[in-house]
Parts: sequence; structure tokens; C-alpha cells
Amino acid sequence: MGRPGGGVSEGLIIDGRRVPVPGVRVVTWLDDPRVPKAHHGEERDPSEVTGSIAHTSRGKRAGVTRETGSPAKGLRVARYLGRRNSRKVSAHLVIAGDGTVYQLADLATWKCNHAGTVNGGTFGAEVSQDDNDPSLTRAQVRSFVAVMTVAHDALRIPKQIPMEGGAHVMGDVKAWLSPKSGGDGQVPSGCAGHCNTSAGRGEHDPGKPLMEALRASGFVGVSPAAMTCAGGVCTDEDRPDDVEDEDDTADWPPLPPWVDPALEVDASRDLPDDLAAFVRAQAGVLASIGLTGDRAAELLAHAATECGRGRRAFANNFFGAKLKERDNAEALAKTGRGLRWWRDLGHVEAEDDEVELYRGFDTPEAAWRWFVKRHLGSGGQPPSSERYAATGEAFQGADPSRWFPELLRAGYRGPVRQREIAALSDPTTHPSVVSHRRLVATVKGLRL
Repeated sequence: MGRPGGGVSEGLIIDGRRVPVPGVRVVTWLDDPRVPKAHHGEERDPSEVTGSIAHTSRGKRAGVTRETGSPAKGLRVARYLGRRNSRKVSAHLVIAGDGTVYQLADLATWKCNHAGTVNGGTFGAEVSQDDNDPSLTRAQVRSFVAVMTVAHDALRIPKQIPMEGGAHVMGDVKAWLSPKSGGDGQVPSGCAGHCNTSAGRGEHDPGKPLMEALRASGFVGVSPAAMTCAGGVCTDEDRPDDVEDEDDTADWPPLPPWVDPALEVDASRDLPDDLAAFVRAQAGVLASIGLTGDRAAELLAHAATECGRGRRAFANNFFGAKLKERDNAEALAKTGRGLRWWRDLGHVEAEDDEVELYRGFDTPEAAWRWFVKRHLGSGGQPPSSERYAATGEAFQGADPSRWFPELLRAGYRGPVRQREIAALSDPTTHPSVVSHRRLVATVKGLRL
């Protein structure tokens, strides 16, 4: 459940080449399989591109109130906009709360359906907003300004934004509306807001903070008339209708009938990312159930990997444990209440579904006891799950470091890793095992 695209960013894809964006992590559909390539749209000639459109995903009033945030919502928005969706909307870029930029299409050669009549001549940059807290982060704003600056330079788009009388133009501009909306069907030259090109969007799409940040970075404020491309007229026939409501909510599947919607846990933001704090807190819990020393270090390293060093440990789920009907039924029979749960994107490359439901635990101790009982066993007793018999035997043996390859061999991280491990004569050479061993050493270095 770690961050996607964790390697060095190669930059934006513009007209088939990589263009670096200093200080910004750009993750494209070529870099990580969880980032889709835009499905809706069509190819275009790079010479058609004269402008860009700034969007906020919820179109809600938003100040810049936090330093940074989570990549999760931005990835959800990217997943929705990049793949098939009922509104047939798409976008080139999505900027997440932590400043990560997800790219879904070549800015020059692909026309995305993001802003109605001006689609053919623009690229779209969507700044993600959480449902409950639409405020933007400084990390988002910095990344937005950086990618817009680099993209405008690479595409030779004038660095200008619409202003009149010293104020940002935050309403629709007749020249840029579709003929069906009473406009002229022309295309902006520079960076306009979605509210400028569609009669159905309010002033907070994208709102003033983003446009003010562009101006502070060197974009020049000019009148909409000066930004309108001569000869850039289009007709209703060659542009799609304006999108009235670009709902960015991920295309979640229906809940199974046995899941209680009232027990969903809010998983919209990241928890503290602090390996030392996570390890020390959970080492105390493990000690209370009789696990210390090397065995504790093994488990702590595994859990730290699965929950991003505590960053995604919602409802004490340190293991990426999925919500299962049998577990929910067991809890319901014992306590009269089903399990708490939360949803997030699955690891498609590991053959997960696009969206997975994860279970919650009431306390850290309950979480650890569940993991040990199911996967490891204790006191000479085997794990409750037969598939992990070899895992438990290795963990309880003289050399507990043997347990982790057996965990993967049993399919804990999915069939892809299971097949990879099975194909190796020496499973300790698998990258996941090598990474685990390094983290075990780090955990031990914390002197639990």
C-alpha cells in the first residue's frame, strides 16, 4: 500500500518526449500501472494546442490551508478520469494533495474531454480536492505552477491568464463558450479557468488561489479578448457538449449486501509517516502478547511495509488485510456488530480489483492477535489458515527470518508474487525479500 511511482521522476510527456519538471514528482501511465492512459478523447496535431485549462475536481471554495496532503485522492481522480466513465470525461494531468502529478495523456498529441468546446486546443490540469475538506495544499499549488510553467514553455503557449480591471476573470467568457451555450466557440491562448469556458461551472473551478499563484510566478494578466485565438473557431459538430458535472468520485462498485455502510472508516487522509514512532508503538503491543527480539523485528518490518510506515494504517489495519465475508459474519455472531472497514484502490498489477475493501480492527492488540493466529500460530500450534502452515513453522523455528519467503509463497501478496517466488531456486533473492531484510535491519537499529 505504498506510494506509486516511488522512483526518480522523468518528467512530463509532451509530444512523445520527456520534459523534466524540477522538484516535482510526475507519475505517468508509463511509470506505474495504477495510473491509466486517458481513454476518452482522440489524437490531435500538436500545432493545435494554444492554451491550458485549470480545474479543481470538486469546484468548491478553497483556500490554501495546509502544507501537504495525501496522494490517494489524486490517484482516485486520475483513475476515474483516465478510464471508462459514464460521463466520458478525461484530463491530461491530476495534481494530488502531496504535490504528486499524475499524467494520463500526452499534452500535445491527445485531446482530452475536459472543458467542452475548447478541448481541441487545450490541455487540462485537474487539482484534486477531498470531499470533506476541499482546501488546497501548498504542495499542490507549487506543483501546479511548476508543471504549467514547464508545459507552457515546451508547447510555446503564452504565459498569460484572463484579467480585467486588475481582477481575475472568474466567470464565463462568451468567446470561449460553445455555440450551443451562446458563445463564439473560440479557444484561449494562455491559461484559462474551467469557469471561463463553461457556463455550468462556478468561480471556484479553479478559484482564485491557483490563478493568483500563476500570476505571482510570472504569468501576465491580460484581457480575454487579447487571449482569444484568431481563427480558432470551432463548431458544435467538432467539439463535444460542455460537461455539466464532472463528478470526480472514483467509480466505486456497489457494496456487497453483507457490508454495513455505517461502519465505513474515513480513509481520505494520510496518518503520520514516521517509521520510528510506528515501530516503537507497535513493539510495545507485540511485547504484551509475548513477541520480542528477532520475531518482533520481522513482524514490525512487514507491517511497516504494508501500511506505509503507519501512513495507511486505518482502523489499526497494519497488514493491508482485506474485508472478508466470513470474518464479518464471525464478528457479527460474536459481538452483534460487523467489522469496520474502509475502501481504497487495489494493486491492479498484483491482480487486485481496482477498488478493494479493507477491514478494520478495534485495537492494535486485536489486529496483531488476528495476524499471528491466522498466519503464524503460536505455542507450537499451527496457523488457523492451512495455507500458511509452512509460514508458521518457519516463524516458530530456530531461524524466524525464513518465514517471510514462505509468506509470499503462500500467496500473501497475491498470485503475481507467489508465481515469482515459486520460479526462483533461491527465494531470498526476490526483490520483496531483499527489501524486507533491509527493513528488518533498520528496525533492529532502532533498539527496541
